Amino acid sequence: MLMSCEIWREARITPTALDLQQQASGNKPAGLSLNSGYLNDAANRVLAGRIGKVMVDRGWAAGSGQQSIR
Repeated sequence: MLMSCEIWREARITPTALDLQQQASGNKPAGLSLNSGYLNDAANRVLAGRIGKVMVDRGWAAGSGQQSIR
């Protein structure tokens, strides 16, 4: 996910040259980082959204407007 060029659009962040260099090297870009160990809020929102979509697609969670299974 972090290595995708789509992450920047989804996070609404314009990457710097350093971000793109770090991404191309397989490292967590500074523009998506809170610090050396954690993602920033924008990256966390993208990650949570993608995980949520997978969970709904697989029937593990109810999507918007659906009743949850009890």
